Amino acid sequence: MFEEYNTVIYEILNKSCLLSEEQLHKVDQWIHRSDCILAEEVVSNSLISLNSLLGLIAKYLGYDFVETVPEKIDPTILESVSPDVARMYRILPVAKDATSITFLAKDPFNFSVIDDLSFSLKKTIHIQISNPDEIEQKVIEFYGSETYSLVNILSEINQDIVDEVDPSDDKALTNLANDTPIIKLVNVILEQAIHDKASDIHFEPFEKEFRIRYRIDGALYEMSPPPLKLALPVISRIK
Repeated sequence: MFEEYNTVIYEILNKSCLLSEEQLHKVDQWIHRSDCILAEEVVSNSLISLNSLLGLIAKYLGYDFVETVPEKIDPTILESVSPDVARMYRILPVAKDATSITFLAKDPFNFSVIDDLSFSLKKTIHIQISNPDEIEQKVIEFYGSETYSLVNILSEINQDIVDEVDPSDDKALTNLANDTPIIKLVNVILEQAIHDKASDIHFEPFEKEFRIRYRIDGALYEMSPPPLKLALPVISRIK
């Protein structure tokens, strides 16, 4: 739970004034452990309840905290996003009107969710926070479970559209970079880097190939190269 956000979780706890000096000292010790997931440590060691922590995170981010994830959701609301998008971002639509949609987000720190969905859905996006494990369960319950590999993501990309995009056409390139398969592709690349504990990623477009390499423990490892024509939309997506 929130394993990538130890530093900001520590900042939130420190500013909350809910922990004693002794408890904050424990938190200081935990955060320097390489295997520490701070949010899980403070909850499992009863320094703070999960709901209290989620409430603090919601206040820090300016979102609403919802104690209970809905058991049932109107199908017309669920249809606001495709299963692919819901699974990719780990989001659950819970309300909508003519101009906006409200989502529960498993990772409320991922601000690109708002940007990406605002762009693709053409609506104002509101984020709410709740138990991330319950959100994950409901996403799987309502949208099913599917694991994406690099191969099947590449198969979804419309190569004809990629071929037609003029590299000098910034608007067309931005639209392609916000296409769902391109978003998935970049996410898979980043997730693999995180899984392998890479310190950095190199996106290297050459004349005849597009190389992507991870630096792990000082050495560079190359992933299976995607088609050269994807270099521009992928790099545009990263930017």
